[in-house]
Amino acid sequence: LKIALYPRRLVVIHEPHRFTRLQSHLEGFSTSFEDADLIMIPDLYRAGEEPILGVDSHLLIRTIYKQTGKRAIYLPNKGRMELLWEHIRSDDAIITMGAGSITHLHAEMIPYFYKRGVAKLKVGLFFGGPSVEHEISCQTAACVESELDRHKYEPLLFKIEKSTGWTFSKKMIDQIMDCDILFPLFHGPMGEDGTVQGFFELLKKPYVGPNFRACSLCMDKVLAKKLCAIEGVLTLPFISLERERWRDKIKESRGLSFPLFVKPAHLGSSVGVRRVENEIELEIAVAEAFRFDTTLLIEEGLTSPRELEFAILGNRDHEPIIPFPGELKTFGAIYDYEKKYGENPIGVELYPFLTEEQKNNGFLLANKVYCALGCDGMARVDFFLDSKGDFWFNEINPIPGFTPNSMYPKIWEREGVSIQALLSRLIAFGLKRCGTVSSQMDQQIVKMASKKNRKSSGSHVTSSSV
Repeated sequence: LKIALYPRRLVVIHEPHRFTRLQSHLEGFSTSFEDADLIMIPDLYRAGEEPILGVDSHLLIRTIYKQTGKRAIYLPNKGRMELLWEHIRSDDAIITMGAGSITHLHAEMIPYFYKRGVAKLKVGLFFGGPSVEHEISCQTAACVESELDRHKYEPLLFKIEKSTGWTFSKKMIDQIMDCDILFPLFHGPMGEDGTVQGFFELLKKPYVGPNFRACSLCMDKVLAKKLCAIEGVLTLPFISLERERWRDKIKESRGLSFPLFVKPAHLGSSVGVRRVENEIELEIAVAEAFRFDTTLLIEEGLTSPRELEFAILGNRDHEPIIPFPGELKTFGAIYDYEKKYGENPIGVELYPFLTEEQKNNGFLLANKVYCALGCDGMARVDFFLDSKGDFWFNEINPIPGFTPNSMYPKIWEREGVSIQALLSRLIAFGLKRCGTVSSQMDQQIVKMASKKNRKSSGSHVTSSSV
């Protein structure tokens, strides 16, 4: 059941039955719920027995925590519908266990939740930032905000201005802490590279997409290629240059064959990428690219390769889903910023021809890259396919674009998964990766205390943007 439901939550509501039974089998009961994402314990059903001092639902809750580290929630009979409403999410699977009054719980829950609905999750959308890809991040956020299922989610917008960056205040921290999950939608440095994800982890807030370590590796093209090469993934010959001492090291490029491609190491959207045919063009391109980044990649090219992109979804603790790739019809041209986001974007083939062997190799290599770099939630993995049928790793994007021209959502729409459904899955994967019952309980306590303090001080946050 747990495997079939993944990544949905499994909620177990267990009513202890008889004082003597709980006392005799306490340890066995306490370790029976390790696969549950949320455990709720109602009052013990006595079945006519006399009470035994100290043997009750609270004893079971304490023992569950002692044995497994999971924090079960006490569910008293009085006010239990309100408490259930506070904790149950959309798409949860709820199992009730017991032989007493618990048997009537479903009949009580169905009309209550049908009338009131399920509590919406507050989703904080973070976008913008100081990167040269600021505008694309804003486009992605606009698309995500418009497609979020309003029956399940309430979006709160956190736009980081390009010129001023982050502006911290108590109001902003209160708004962030009030969110149930955060969704970073940055592209490029200071957002897609693990910096913001690390901030979210310091706040102990769940978030969508790969963790800060994976984002940091993915957005460093040099390290990403080296790690993938260790895993047996083909990478084209390259050298890396640092801004401080590039004129001496550029001589190493003489061991590479033209044409060469100059790429900023930490940017996406092909910003600063240039194709060069000789050493004079190379030096000009390097000097230009250092306007955008402190580290560059100089890489050999292939003759008229095909460009394939894999839209991966899922966490590594459960086999990630890799649908058939899409192909960019570049015809040898650089897939630059204008060709991605301009008025006449480059063509996309959602049903490219691949042999059975190429399909299998592509799936295997895409999964290798995803796992080698420690990704969870989502990523887009890009390959070159040469005339011999060999895949060469190009790059990986830990936060793919969600604009109308973006390949990632297009591939999933081809698979019958709407953008709305895709976003719901991504949020579920984020909650699954980040959320433990213990951390969720601790956050609930912090949130309740924060609300109480704000109420007593007379302040109230109503704005949903920063």
